[in-house]
Amino acid sequence: MKKEIKNVHVLVVEDHELLSKILIQALTRAGIDKIALATNGLEALNIIQSGTPVNLIICDLDMPTMDGIEFINHVGTHGSDVSIIISSSLDPALIRTVEDMAASHGLDVLGTLPKPISSEKLEGFINRYLQQDILTENSQPQHTGLAINQAILEKAIDDGQFILYFQPKVKLDTGELHSVEALARWKHPNASIVAPGQFIAQMEQWGLIEKLTLSLLNQALDQIENWKKQGRSISVAINISPAMLNNTQLPDILLKEISSRHLDPKLLILEITENGAITNTTSTLTTLARLKMHGFSLAIDDFGVGYSSMQQLNRIPFTELKIDRSFVHNASNDTTLKAIIEANLSLAQNLGLKTVAEGIEQSKDWQLLRDLHCEMAQGFFIGKPMPASELDDWEKSWLEFTTSNRFPKR
Repeated sequence: MKKEIKNVHVLVVEDHELLSKILIQALTRAGIDKIALATNGLEALNIIQSGTPVNLIICDLDMPTMDGIEFINHVGTHGSDVSIIISSSLDPALIRTVEDMAASHGLDVLGTLPKPISSEKLEGFINRYLQQDILTENSQPQHTGLAINQAILEKAIDDGQFILYFQPKVKLDTGELHSVEALARWKHPNASIVAPGQFIAQMEQWGLIEKLTLSLLNQALDQIENWKKQGRSISVAINISPAMLNNTQLPDILLKEISSRHLDPKLLILEITENGAITNTTSTLTTLARLKMHGFSLAIDDFGVGYSSMQQLNRIPFTELKIDRSFVHNASNDTTLKAIIEANLSLAQNLGLKTVAEGIEQSKDWQLLRDLHCEMAQGFFIGKPMPASELDDWEKSWLEFTTSNRFPKR
């Protein structure tokens, strides 16, 4: 029996009667029974404005009266806190434009559900939505009462309330665990686990991001040391704020911590979002050059989503290129995305960079990246972010899956 999923209110916006029935049946099978239906954007707006709870929208684009593009724009303009799945058979290039438009409004775009509709893929989107929701389950979003100010955040750092979850990064050719990405979580005393979207911007605004990052870096190094004691060599990647790159003493700080634990610097991968180092100031370049010289790994994160990709690769000594999930997700069904990935992989190969595909959420995209000879992958298809204590059980289950007939090695 399918477990009932509570507190998920879905609005289906679809003018085709048969397709709307298929969507409702698929949602019901997935355990969701709080479903509203609209046949065009105007009806959907009226439902939202009437006060009906909605936190997930499945929306067609080509509809009468008010099309889905105009509807999504209205939803985004009014700052609705919802996730969206686009259901459409229109040109993939047009759909990507709509996804970017929705994302620019701050909406959580889960992806596109092509027609004819696949119940399996819809359930995959729902699972992804639920995984995101788990991170803040029982917590209060900032705009609904979670008290945050500079003193509270600083005390939370001092009290060790910020912890790391780890998302596996595996080798695409064998499926074996290669490394993990360390992701910040706030173990709030009154709100369970709080996701980083609710505190990182405030940390940067109030000048606390360096203090937080140094605390998390020490946790990451402690975990690397723990694995070393178990006879395992697992690299940990962690995001570095651009503000920290201006600190030319960062390499010395990290070298001291690395040396005290007798660790190899290459086991710490410093991920730099493409837009993060875009200024390329003298201090930033000094810091990055010294980090590379002393053996730390440098990864360019979210590659291709900014405006200076080539300049960054030319100026900064990266060792790893991470292909952004916006290119990876659904690439198996999109020739344009596949071409972009192939170009990125070719570029990385020519520059001698390791390659990681982010956001793999379905087996077809995994297979595509394997066929294109990408080296590593991460995403919900492989494993969600989790405490270090859960990695062993995840790894056992994952390796059993990869050795089955459904998932042969390359």
